[in-house]
Amino acid sequence: MSQAPAAPPAPPPRPAATPPPPKPEPVRAKNLASQVTTKFPDVKVEWMKERRLKLSTTPERIKEVALFVRDSLGFDHISTVSGVDWIAKNELENVYFIASTKIGLEDFVLALSERCPRVNPVLPTLIEVWPGAEFH
Repeated sequence: MSQAPAAPPAPPPRPAATPPPPKPEPVRAKNLASQVTTKFPDVKVEWMKERRLKLSTTPERIKEVALFVRDSLGFDHISTVSGVDWIAKNELENVYFIASTKIGLEDFVLALSERCPRVNPVLPTLIEVWPGAEFH
């Protein structure tokens, strides 16, 4: 009489999945957003992360907000100007990515945006605020 082959040994139990560590609280982003929205209550916080913040305003207020973030918050360097075509909303958006050479903000990027209708795509320039905007 032959014996049935022995069943393979059971695999060792998997360790319990550990949850990922919590993301850092975006303290600097919240602080900067608070300073801007206190001065300009109509500015909207689009999103914030540990080292990123996106604010949006109207074309009528963009220059005033830009001057504030440059002169009061230290965002003295424009790194990129980009555009978004919101086809479903029939709008165009300019997004200015602004950085700082100020100690404590050198790793932070502020995105400042404005939108206009596609039928009249006219937005003010921020070349007077950040001359480097002309190159973008």
